Amino acid sequence: MKVYGMSLLLFLLLLLPVGSVGAASGTGLAIVDGERFVYEIILPDGEKVQSECRYWRKESQGRVLFGYTYNDPVGKWDVLTNAQGYPVEVSHEFYGNPIKFTFGKNKVHMSGFWNGENISEEREFKGLITPEIAMILRNLDLGSKDRFVLQVIQKDEYPELVTYTMYFQVKEDTTITVKAGTFNCKRVVFSLTDWRGLFYKSNQYITNDEYRRIIKMENFPRGGETELKDYEVPEHSRQ
Repeated sequence: MKVYGMSLLLFLLLLLPVGSVGAASGTGLAIVDGERFVYEIILPDGEKVQSECRYWRKESQGRVLFGYTYNDPVGKWDVLTNAQGYPVEVSHEFYGNPIKFTFGKNKVHMSGFWNGENISEEREFKGLITPEIAMILRNLDLGSKDRFVLQVIQKDEYPELVTYTMYFQVKEDTTITVKAGTFNCKRVVFSLTDWRGLFYKSNQYITNDEYRRIIKMENFPRGGETELKDYEVPEHSRQ
């Protein structure tokens, strides 16, 4: 069984202790219902695999909700967030083990099965906590140079509920060419807030517009790379 280092992809995962949100998030997610993205992931050993992500938007009881389903060779994510990209409910099937996270005010409950055994744990946290990063990345304030700090639940620590403190920081404008085309982007650094940040940083490139679509992620998974291979945006021309 192959584990893809510091996890496979974007909307997912990564690592780490805690802090407060240090920079304002954006004005709200700009996601087109039915968006579909196909990514090519180059693993540290050079092997190439593929993942697919489908986003959706809906209104329920006067509330706007967003989500996506993400599939890669080792599992599946079903994510539900509010309009700011903060998680409401996240299900993650990892190597056949179903894990579910439900979020309340300053707390998270983890439940499911791991190697056939029932798991259930609830903890309180300060600040933003999430097992995935795609929705937060897609709602960053691109005009802010401050760090946006968050706690990321570590899937490599399952069945324990472990987080690390990480941050996003928006950098310069740049043009990125991948298999899906050429895009005007912002470079965003993703790293750890403590000493471990000296040993891990990922450059993540998102479109420099209201949609903030994820185009490329360097050193993600760790020692590898993820880039957009193809995409579909209903009722919107490719930009």
